[in-house]
Amino acid sequence: RILKPISQTVTDDHGRYQFHGLERGRYLVAAAADGTLRTPAQQIIELTDSAQRRDVTLLPGASLSVRTLGADGVEQDCRVMVRANFVELVAAWSGSRRWSITPDEMLLYLFNPPIVEGRTDADGRVQFQHLMPLKYSVYVQKNPRLRASQQLTLIDSHEITIDLVPGAIIAGLIVTTEGSAVEGAVVNLKDPATSRWTQDPRPL
Repeated sequence: RILKPISQTVTDDHGRYQFHGLERGRYLVAAAADGTLRTPAQQIIELTDSAQRRDVTLLPGASLSVRTLGADGVEQDCRVMVRANFVELVAAWSGSRRWSITPDEMLLYLFNPPIVEGRTDADGRVQFQHLMPLKYSVYVQKNPRLRASQQLTLIDSHEITIDLVPGAIIAGLIVTTEGSAVEGAVVNLKDPATSRWTQDPRPL
């Protein structure tokens, strides 16, 4: 995360918190709990010698648990990336028909980035907390041959299982005109549809 905490505490049963022994300077208070976003206070504190109070109203957030399965059962150590739908993200920014983001909104997105990733554990699971209620794409990859993706809309807590599908394979041998195998040859794979040399010529 871009903003790293310099100190951390836990609220008591009345929701109160307190930091002691702070030096003068500028501070930002942010808080989170299960089912919420990491929510920053609305104002940065310019701390001098007097005590300062900042209350925080936690905004609701979502969480996602991803389980990965392969042909032989649970797939562990899979790379999982969760990415917000950027069309919705822009719509959230411009909800009042403005095309700029306020400083408060910027802080909220810094604390709750729209792209997160992790790796599945020995049980094939990985969890993501403090996600904004948006549409997301979930991408899973174990190696170049095992990958899958899924789209979903997060509102609160959600759990999905993704089956990894083996990808197709292209293999071959690189040789010289005399038939000798070439070691260290660079082999590229490209989409012919993106090359003008492989497109059908336009009619005259």
